[in-house]
Amino acid sequence: LAAMRKLGAAQYRVPEGYHVIAAGNRAEDQAAINRMPSPLKRRFVNIHIRADVDVWAHWAYKNGIDPRVIGFLRYRPQLLTTKPTRSEDAEACPRTWEYASGVLTSPRPIGNDLMLSALTDCVGPGPAAELTGYIRVAGALPDMDAIIRGQHIAAPRGETAPAVTYALCAGLVSKLAHPPKQLNLKQEQIAENLLKWSMRELSDEYAVLLIKDCVAVAEDPITQAPAFTDWSERHEDVIL
Repeated sequence: LAAMRKLGAAQYRVPEGYHVIAAGNRAEDQAAINRMPSPLKRRFVNIHIRADVDVWAHWAYKNGIDPRVIGFLRYRPQLLTTKPTRSEDAEACPRTWEYASGVLTSPRPIGNDLMLSALTDCVGPGPAAELTGYIRVAGALPDMDAIIRGQHIAAPRGETAPAVTYALCAGLVSKLAHPPKQLNLKQEQIAENLLKWSMRELSDEYAVLLIKDCVAVAEDPITQAPAFTDWSERHEDVIL
C-alpha cells in the first residue's frame, strides 16, 4: 500500500494527499480481535495509544463531566482504564467514565443501591465501589463559590484531606471553565482569585495540579492574571 497506493482486487488507487488509517484493539485485550496477516501488518505503521488521565481530565472539564468523576480519577488515576475479569460485563475506560458521569448527574433522584448498581454497570464493581466511597468522603467540601469570589477559605485538613482536596480542585476548575451565572463573575476574576487562594492555602503539589488544569480550560485568564507572576516565581520549575 505504501508503495503502490492501491486497494483490493479492483486496484482502487488512493488519491494523493490521502492515507489509510485503521483502528483496533491489541491481541492481549481479547476484545473483538482478528489477527492481522503478516503481509498486511508490514504495510502499516503500528502505533499504540494509551489513555492519559491529564488529557482526559482536560477534555472532561470542557465537556461538562461531573467534577466528582474528574476528582476521583485525579485521586486514583490508575482506574482510568481497567481490564475486566471474564465474569464482568463492564470495564473502566474513558468512554464508560463518561457514562458514570451521566448516572451521577441524572435529573431524576437515584437511590444509593440503584446508584451503585448503575455505576457498576458502567465501570465495573471495583471502580464503582471506590467512586461511591470517594464521593461520601469528599462530600464535605469547603464553599467553592466563596473561594472563587476571593474569600479566605481554608483548604481541607485532616485524615480525609487528600480525597477532599482532589474533589475541591476538580470543582474549582469546573467553575472556572463554566462560571456560575448567579455569581456574575468573569473568568478573569475567578482566575485571579484561584491563583491567590492556591498560593495561600495549598501545598505545592495541589497548587500545581489546580493551576495546570485551570490553564488547560482557560489559559489566557490564568496566564494574564496579575497574580500569575507571583505564582510562576514560586513554582518556577513547573512547566504548564
